[in-house]
Amino acid sequence: MTTTRDPSDAGGRAALSPLDPRFAGTYPAVFITADREGRVTFAEDSHGSPLDLPPPGATGMEPFDPVHPADRETIREVAIAAVRDGTFFDGEMRMRTVDGGYRWTRVRGRFDVADQHWYGSLEDVHDRRTAQALAHASDAQLRALLDNMNEGVIAIAADGKQGFFNRAYAQLYAEQLGERDWANLDELFTSFDVEFSDGTPIPSADRPILRILRGETIRDLHIVARLKKSGQIHHFIYNGQPILGADGKIEFAMLSVRDVTDRYATQAALEASEARFRGVFESGVVGMCIIDVDTQETLAINDRLLEITGGTRAAFESGAWDWVSVTHPDHLERDRIAAEQARATGKAEPFEKTYVLPDGRRMEVRVTSAQMPRSPRQFVVCVEDITDLKRTNQQLRESEAELQAILRSLEEGVAAVSPEGRVLFANDAYARMTAAPEAELLGLTIGEIHSRFDVLDEGGEPIPMAARPLSRLLRGERIGPGEARARFPDGREAYTVYSGEPVFDAAGKLAMSILVFRDVTRRKEAEAELTRTQQELIHVSRVSAMGTMAGSLAHELNQPLAAVANYAAAAQMMLSVDGSDDEVAAVLDRVSDEAVRAGQIVNRLRRFITKGEVDRRPESLAAIVREAVGIAHSDALTQGAQVKLKLDPDADIVLVDRIQLQQVVFNLVRNAVEAMHANGERELTIASRATEDDDIELLVADRGPGLPPAVADRLFEPFITTKESGMGIGLPICRSIVRAHGGDIRAEPRPTGGTVFIVTLPRPDPEDW
Repeated sequence: MTTTRDPSDAGGRAALSPLDPRFAGTYPAVFITADREGRVTFAEDSHGSPLDLPPPGATGMEPFDPVHPADRETIREVAIAAVRDGTFFDGEMRMRTVDGGYRWTRVRGRFDVADQHWYGSLEDVHDRRTAQALAHASDAQLRALLDNMNEGVIAIAADGKQGFFNRAYAQLYAEQLGERDWANLDELFTSFDVEFSDGTPIPSADRPILRILRGETIRDLHIVARLKKSGQIHHFIYNGQPILGADGKIEFAMLSVRDVTDRYATQAALEASEARFRGVFESGVVGMCIIDVDTQETLAINDRLLEITGGTRAAFESGAWDWVSVTHPDHLERDRIAAEQARATGKAEPFEKTYVLPDGRRMEVRVTSAQMPRSPRQFVVCVEDITDLKRTNQQLRESEAELQAILRSLEEGVAAVSPEGRVLFANDAYARMTAAPEAELLGLTIGEIHSRFDVLDEGGEPIPMAARPLSRLLRGERIGPGEARARFPDGREAYTVYSGEPVFDAAGKLAMSILVFRDVTRRKEAEAELTRTQQELIHVSRVSAMGTMAGSLAHELNQPLAAVANYAAAAQMMLSVDGSDDEVAAVLDRVSDEAVRAGQIVNRLRRFITKGEVDRRPESLAAIVREAVGIAHSDALTQGAQVKLKLDPDADIVLVDRIQLQQVVFNLVRNAVEAMHANGERELTIASRATEDDDIELLVADRGPGLPPAVADRLFEPFITTKESGMGIGLPICRSIVRAHGGDIRAEPRPTGGTVFIVTLPRPDPEDW
């Protein structure tokens, strides 16, 4: 269509010519003018444009009405900026056609500030834009195709400043290329170094891409690339060629990169494996050969197998020696079965057989085989000499049988328990102790064993399951020696002494636990009987001592009793005289004192000879000594002896049975006085002191003739005495009493003459108070 429109709303402006200087710089197609808001006021269409342009001065039309809605706002903003800045307007947009469609149109123009109008042209560029879109789509398809290739592809322009690489190439150099940002050759080359496959560095000028840009074609070039940032090493195969333009000049260098790192790693691993196999084969650790399972031909044999079978390499290579011929005739069937298994299934089960060597010796061997990885019909056969191993195993079995026989004959119960708490072994003594046959114990858990009886501590209280010896062993504890008492459902009790050791393997893990115990019930009963006998003997000793003191006691008691009688008679006489009440009262007080003194003498002697239970408690050593000395003074033999007490108040409290220790002191005092009977100086010293070990020592020293050498070493043995009428049981009883209290007694010569007996006693622990 051809339209001429007046640019003036009133029609008073003259028609504009395409040569109007205000159209300078535009390219004629459709010349238009429009007001400031974008309403077309004039259009000169000399080429029959299909655009749907509004008539001049049309009302009710929005500015930029012919422009595609999607482009309208963008064009408006550009136009406003051109008016504001006074710049030339040049842009492309889609404009409506008369048939209702849209075509791409180039708009070029200027805004005239004087008359506030636009002056410009509209040029149809729809075909060009369509061709560009098609080209872009084709390029996108090509990129998508390249991006889905496994090989990396890079294309670089001849100037080295622009190019393209696909996704696979970006992944190869991901740490350098990031989000596929293009880097020029200099930037790309500095990110990694390249070498030939033999490790020779490739000079920068001879990098593959530069060789292609010089016109070379590269085929299957193996290179090694080292990424500088991570240090990773890759093996690549390069292929590439130059892409020529219509003028025959190089426009692009195209290069494909295939990552073969894994393949080379696999190849290297295979070569290393073969090298290791060859090293093992030739090391001579075990006899080895390679055979063909179809022909049974020996393809290779190592020196160790020749040594085992008694052959030489020269004889083998000449065919004069067949290593299989040494197999015992009875075991040839085993070889045949193994060969059939290998042919049928590709593997053969290990087996043992006997060789009969040329010198007549017999050798036990173990035969194993494995299929060669790359030669499935070839097998490597390993022959191991197990003669010594089988002999050792036989000796071990015999030793184990002997050990079990010994363990079964022991009086001690022995049990081995697994880390899971199940019985692995139990001898007859253990079975008797648990009242269960040995066969029933094997495989039982410690919980099932403990359910058969209760375990009591020394105080008779049940020991919790977790604190019992077997439970502690399973925690890796070393236990014992310790004592425990077992109580069975039938009421029977047994006393045991036990100890145990956890056994650890080379890795430090618990392998098993061993518990050993002895039934000491009879010993405990014997000890109890011995204690009762000792108590009887001590009592007899005290009664015997009282018999020797009977005369002195009668004399000593006679004095206070006679005094009581005399004071009572005097009191009767005084009562008959008036005014003598005060004197009578004084006399009666004396009567009371003498009666009390007589009673004390009797009570003291009664306690001394009384037989009772042993009652150890913290006691004052000084009080015991004074009471024992008081009893001893009742004996006529001790009268006239001078007793000196040097008792340390800081060495006083001891844990003893008062009556028994009193017996010891009494015997030592009597013996000391008897030893000084013929001496003119009868001085007895009793002292106490603390030792360096914080024990307490009681010393009883006399000035007698001392101990004869023949008696000194055997003084505390029964029936050894220095007295003509002595029985020789007093000092043995004293030693038994002292040792039962955790102490000891010894005799030493006194430097100034005589003998000193030293009794050592422990102090009580704080919990004994």
